[in-house]
Order: sequence, then C-alpha cells, then structure tokens
Amino acid sequence: MAGFREIFKATSVYTILGFLPTASRIIVLPVFLKFLDITDFAYIGLNSLIASILPLIMTLGLEHAYARLYFDYRSKPKLLKAFTSTTLLMITGQAILFSLVLIPIGDPLFRSLFESERFTFNAFGISAVIMAVFFSINSLINAHFRSKKSVGAFALFSVGQFLLSLTAECLAIIVYRANAETVIWVRLIANGSITLIFLIYMLWKNGILFEARFLRPSLRYALPLIPYTTFGLIFTNADRVMIENLDIVALGAFNLAMAIASISDSFMFAVQSATYPSIYELFKQNIVTNAARIDQLYRLIGILVIIVICLLIAATPVGIYCFLDKAYFVAVPIVPIILGGYVFRYLYIVYAEPLFYFKRTRRLPWLNILSGSVSLLSNLILIPLAGLFGAAVASVLAKFSQFSLTFHWYKKDDRVHFNLQYLVPLISVVFILCCLIPLSITYSFPPVVVYTAYFVPLIFIITSVCLVMRTRLAKNKDVFSFRKLLDAI
Repeated sequence: MAGFREIFKATSVYTILGFLPTASRIIVLPVFLKFLDITDFAYIGLNSLIASILPLIMTLGLEHAYARLYFDYRSKPKLLKAFTSTTLLMITGQAILFSLVLIPIGDPLFRSLFESERFTFNAFGISAVIMAVFFSINSLINAHFRSKKSVGAFALFSVGQFLLSLTAECLAIIVYRANAETVIWVRLIANGSITLIFLIYMLWKNGILFEARFLRPSLRYALPLIPYTTFGLIFTNADRVMIENLDIVALGAFNLAMAIASISDSFMFAVQSATYPSIYELFKQNIVTNAARIDQLYRLIGILVIIVICLLIAATPVGIYCFLDKAYFVAVPIVPIILGGYVFRYLYIVYAEPLFYFKRTRRLPWLNILSGSVSLLSNLILIPLAGLFGAAVASVLAKFSQFSLTFHWYKKDDRVHFNLQYLVPLISVVFILCCLIPLSITYSFPPVVVYTAYFVPLIFIITSVCLVMRTRLAKNKDVFSFRKLLDAI
C-alpha cells in the first residue's frame, strides 16, 4: 500500500500538469490586456464561458461515471478496454449530435440573451460550440490518463495543448494584432488538433467497441450530475450575462477579477482531479485504516489553497494599478471578495467527496439548485444596487449555501470523518480578511496604502501557516525536513 509521500509525489505531477490550462491563461492574460481592447477581452471571456458550460450537457456526466467505475473494472483489462471505448464513443457521438441540434437555434438564442450587436452566434457562438465538443472529449481523455496513472501520456497531452495554444494565441495577438474572433478560432484549432490526435490514439489502443451493458451503470451514476453541473454553471455565471446587458466595459473588468480569483479554483480543481484516484483507492481498500492519509491530503490541499489565495490578494493591486488601463481599476477591490467565496469552495470539495465515492449522486442536483437559486436571486437584487460589488457578494453567498448543505449531509453520514484540525481557524481568518480588505480601499488613497492593506494579511497568514507547521514538527525535532513536514501535516 502506497505511503503518503508516494501518493503526494504522484498527485503533485498530475496537479502541475492539470494546472497547465490555467497557467496558459495566466501567461497570456497580460498579452490580452495589453494588446486587446477591453471589449474584445469581455467577448473572449463570454465565449470561453459558453464553451465551458456546453460540455456539461454534451457528455451527460459520463466522464465522472468513468472516473468512478474505472476502479470497478480495472482488474479485468479486456472489460476495461471495452468500457473505455464505449464511453469515448458515447461522449464523442453525444457532443457532435448536440452541436448539430444547437447550431440551427443558436442565433435566436444569442439575440435573446445578449445585448451586444457584435456578440452574435455566427461570430462567437459557432466557435464556442465546436470548442465544447473538443472539451467534452478532453474530459474523458484526462479522466482516463489520471485513473490509469499514465504520467507520460497525460504529460504529453497537457503540455502539447499548453505549448501549442500559448504559442498560437501570442502570435495571433502580438504579431498579427488579431481581434477577439480570430484569437478564439486560433485557440480552437490549436486545442482541437491535439484532441483529435489523442482521440485517434485512444481508439487505436482500446479498439472501436460499443457494448450497451456499460450504459446502465454509467447513466445511473452520471444522469443526476447533469442538473447538478448545469444548474451550477448557469446560475453561478448568470452574473456575467446580467452585467453584459448593462455595460460591456464593466463586464471586461469583472472578467479580469474572475480570471484572477478563479486561479484558486483552477488550482483546487487540478488538485482534486489529481488526488481523486488515490482517495478512491484508499476508500476502496479500507476507509477506517486509511482515514489518516486521506486527512493528510486534504489538510495539505487546504494549506496550499490558503497560500494561493493570499498570493492572489497581494499581487492584484500591483498588477492592475501598475500595468493596466484605468478601466480595470474597479476590479481591484472586488477580487478579495470573490476569493472569500473560494474558501467555502475548498470546504465543499472536501465534504462532497463521500457523495461521489458512495454513488450518492442523486443528492448532488439539490446542491446546485439551492446555490444556483441563491446566486440568481442575489444577483437580481445586488447588481442593480451595487454593480460589480453586488455580483461579487452574490458569488460568495452561492458558494456558502452549497457548502452548508454538503456539510449537513456529511454530518449525517457515519462512515467518514475528516479531521481538518488547525485549518478551520486559518480559513476563518482568511475569509474575514477577504471581506475587510475592500473596505480599506478608496480611490483617494495613495498606492502605498492600498499595497500595505493587501500585503499585511499575506504576511500574517503565511507566518501563521509557518508557525503551525513548526509546532507540528517540533515533536520530530527536525523543522527543516520536507519529509517530516509531509508526515506532520
């Protein structure tokens, strides 16, 4: 049985590789902001939003079923190959069929949702639909390589998309001064070419097999995830549609704030995707005896999330005030508020894991029906009253409601008990600071005051984490050993 350090080493690789798409967006973000108009930046954000929502409907959640059922079939290689091929064919076929149904109705749908005359279905929607097809296939390719623990193939797929997409977008923007529409198509071609290569590779390795017997267990697990993911993304992103209807320039600033804050969410998603094979394996072997290792993983994730949030808080005013146009300044005080919501996102990820493992997916839609309703109602009330600040507060309320119901179900289940120990006080302090920091900012303050308001909490939190680690390591009398650190967490 693998020890914690071995699990940590394995999941670290998948976390880094899984974070590459976000790393690509971070690297190319300054290029976007420098060479693109703020309205082009807003349109690219809306296009990306649509392309990320559609796969949740296209795949019917089968990639999640694959990630869980993989461990039921992996001891039988022929059965696993048939299961992999069947799921891949299903997802690909569904995505293409859905896109063919959506294209004829896309234009009137766009006209009813968006106010901008430039943001039409022909200009932006078709590319989003095609990109969504590739994203749908990507979801299963990623799940397959993670579950199989095929580091080489996963690295080749992730790094290939990262380098090709990054190079293509930068060339299009810097050299050819492309507009939003062209940049989106360049990104689509770069990502799509790698996806098609790996799709052919997986069909060649597993064969072109379709066995209907896999559909029933897969759909039983996956179908409840469709309303879960659909409600979640539609409601939690309704704020952008509402802001677009009011002011496209404000949407550009809000997209920047979300892009900065969502780095923490992308990091959590990368870690969660990297660790679930190990956690599922530990659950399957023995939940009771492996509880300590599972707790170690989640506590380590929590510490990393706290540090990432603090780094983002500190970097935001420096990056925006020093390098960007004044139109983006309004994003500075709302970033900490949005980041405060990701504190609850981390807690939700921890306490929702048993629902996925024990196949309690029928409960999941209620999580996002609740949080989505809270988000939609909050946005309808707060955006007209407080603009972007209202949208930021609404996102926090939605994530808190999602966590609250998840924690309620966790407390009623006697099979799993997570021990987060010292993380809860640290998380509480981070959330309070995320709420208080924006109050210290007005545009009449000199930059040195704003920078101080952001950097003091960062120093405080990192110092607190270090003190906690030193206290934990004191028993081992070796505060400089990384191996001891992992054992102490």
